[in-house]
Amino acid sequence: MAGIVPSAGTVRVALGHGDDTRAARRPGADVSSRPAISSRAGVAYIVALGSITIGALGLRLHALDYESLWMDELVTVESYALPLWEIVPMAAELGQPPLENFIGAALYRLGLGNTDWWVRLPSVAFGAGGVLLLGMWIGRIWSQAAGLAAAVLLAVCPLHVVMSQEARPYAMCFFFAIATVALFERAWTRNTKSSWAMFGTACLCLLMTRWTDPHFVVLGLLIYTASHMVKSRRGADYNSYDGRFKALWASVCAAYLVYAPVFIIILQHSPKAVGGNGQSLGRLVGRQLSETFVACLSGYSTRTVFQSLPANPYVVALGLGAFAIGLGWLITRLWRVSCEPLKIFFATMVPFPVLYALVYAGLGNAIPKPQYLLVGAIAAFGCIAIGLDGIRIHLARLHRHSGWVGFLVVLSFLALPMARASAGRLAATDKRDWRGVMTHLRVHSQADDAFAVIASDTIPSSFYPSAFGRSWYGLGEVKFLGIGPNTRPADLSQANWRSTSNAVWVLVYTDRMYTGADQIVPPELPTARGVIHSFNGLFLMEMRGDNAASDRLLAAIRILYEHNAAGRSMVWPGVLRARCLYDRGDVLDATQAFGNALEQCANQSEAACLKEMYGSLLGSAR
Repeated sequence: MAGIVPSAGTVRVALGHGDDTRAARRPGADVSSRPAISSRAGVAYIVALGSITIGALGLRLHALDYESLWMDELVTVESYALPLWEIVPMAAELGQPPLENFIGAALYRLGLGNTDWWVRLPSVAFGAGGVLLLGMWIGRIWSQAAGLAAAVLLAVCPLHVVMSQEARPYAMCFFFAIATVALFERAWTRNTKSSWAMFGTACLCLLMTRWTDPHFVVLGLLIYTASHMVKSRRGADYNSYDGRFKALWASVCAAYLVYAPVFIIILQHSPKAVGGNGQSLGRLVGRQLSETFVACLSGYSTRTVFQSLPANPYVVALGLGAFAIGLGWLITRLWRVSCEPLKIFFATMVPFPVLYALVYAGLGNAIPKPQYLLVGAIAAFGCIAIGLDGIRIHLARLHRHSGWVGFLVVLSFLALPMARASAGRLAATDKRDWRGVMTHLRVHSQADDAFAVIASDTIPSSFYPSAFGRSWYGLGEVKFLGIGPNTRPADLSQANWRSTSNAVWVLVYTDRMYTGADQIVPPELPTARGVIHSFNGLFLMEMRGDNAASDRLLAAIRILYEHNAAGRSMVWPGVLRARCLYDRGDVLDATQAFGNALEQCANQSEAACLKEMYGSLLGSAR
């Protein structure tokens, strides 16, 4: 087998034997020259690609909510309950267009947006869809074998699996990047209003996923079209392309016209600084590209922003070799065959990671993050798959079956370690957000310990970490309390909160979870009273002593307010402390606690509610 062309409801397959033509056997040949053959081969290809996609879906659904929502996800999820006109500014605060936020808002309004699993499900769907589209696209521009190989590699890609399990727009951007390029080729070939409308819609969706990446894909399409325009002006076929040029510009301009107000809002909320990285531009670009390649092939976790990537040098070397072979073969075929989809792929996807890395490296305070270059995996796996197909064809010249044997062996040497890295990504412990906290508790906590969560009031109460206490952390006996507006002294009536021998753990969100700056700093505790454990934007207070656990919790809240500046949106811990003190008859201390909570109010409405609560409690105390 040497070629497959899925398109517009039909599948045309070129076999490497039988009655096919030499053009059909040649990888990268013009798809119009490939004869349609038996439906059995087409069904086999569809079944194979469908099975790979289902496997990719299962891998991305596995352990989907083992980790509670973390920093960036929490900020994204906060926007779901907002009115639609407030979602765009909220997304712009993160430098993101709002498509992912709008999808989440739809889930929320359907009653499905209150669990970690559901808010991550759209990313899972787009991730599995990306596997399907990549397999179809590489199969269209090169061969059936290459298409299936690319789909397999993306299905088990550690970076893509991780990004497909976050309530973030990375997997969505990957999906629409392929869809936009594929629909452009379809519109360019058919030149119908409906096909150009579909391309324009996909282009708009792509622009609405990320604020920098998509423009390079569009730029590649425009460069490709401009080269066609120059060539056609020299020949007699300019008139045949004139309508296509106009339709393309109309579709792209319409997409950007709709996107323009969003882009302006994003620019208003984005940092203006350029430079100041302290490293040469070339070094930063090289680091980004190498880390992305390693993250795709060898392993990826959230700690990679701060530590070296968990690289498997053998897998990386093998993948790099296959990539070089594929890229070289792709370039040599580019001018030898008449295959427009192949040229479109080369113009859009191959330059993308280099151009984007160059621009991103120039931004102020830029930290190379592999997930920002995830779309570069399209070119990486496309070229690797083409390289594997080249190995297959050249080995087949030595022996009929040796080509497929070599193809499958090299693919296995790549895919199996990648699958193992993807499946085991939760086993690795990194000191970052929830995973570090949960691992520390699993090692150091006891069954009768008490645990409380103190979070910024901007976090919906339904998103207090749902993974707390689940069996896979080994913490099923630890009692957890999320402090929110409805937390009452009666919630501290459980036996473990009355105990004087158990440890009290207080997990505190800092403003770094939202802004990247530690505006709430961990308090300094005397060694005899407790210790602070820091986890990248969270800190965990371990309170010791021989008094009741509930008293140590209230003492921890008092210490937090001593170290927390006003206006930091930590209202409810102070309210809980005041309620407990009122219950005990300590009216003066309770009044002071309410005053501390009042200083944290974000607006007058919130302050009025607290004052009303204060009056009712004071009246009941009298």
